[in-house]
Amino acid sequence: ATCPARLIISNFSQAKQKSSLMAADPGTLRDQSRLAPEIVTATQYRKCDEFQTGILIYEMLHRPNPFEETPELKEREYTWADLPALPVRSLYSQGLQQLARLLLTVNPSERIRMSEGRACLQCLLWGPREDLFQALGCMSGAATSQREATLQNWLDLKRTLMMIKFAERSLDAACGVSLEDWLCCQYLAFATTDTLSRVVHILQQP
Repeated sequence: ATCPARLIISNFSQAKQKSSLMAADPGTLRDQSRLAPEIVTATQYRKCDEFQTGILIYEMLHRPNPFEETPELKEREYTWADLPALPVRSLYSQGLQQLARLLLTVNPSERIRMSEGRACLQCLLWGPREDLFQALGCMSGAATSQREATLQNWLDLKRTLMMIKFAERSLDAACGVSLEDWLCCQYLAFATTDTLSRVVHILQQP
């Protein structure tokens, strides 16, 4: 059987720009629309890869780079409301919009880290789903133990279903473990109620 095509995206090299070079030759920076605001001003470079990943979300959904379409965004303190909305075409659209906004936050100190972005993407792909988000959001701060119990029950259920799926596939020699199954299994193996609670909090930010 032929191996299905795979797209691997990795190694986002940090694009650093020295202000002295900019002053000497503005042409040294070919495409400023892909750079985080703090890179253009050469203030700091800690979360520039996160910014470029936010742009990548737009482009992978066949939308233009917001900062290429509207270059003046970087010239002011833009807000989430200034970023173009992604069309709602699936149950992932709203979550991807939130993730893109969090990665494109103008202040790098408020921008989520790459590890948090990965956790959010895993959550969007494999759960918990929006209905559980809403149920958790309705729980008051005093119901921390109830929130943890709900998330632990969800984890236990998903892990059990995954094991059942693997057991059924083991009966058929023609069926192997797909890349998605392997990635999902990794996610469920290392997820905890604390990490899930953190992701729910991030994705529910107003």
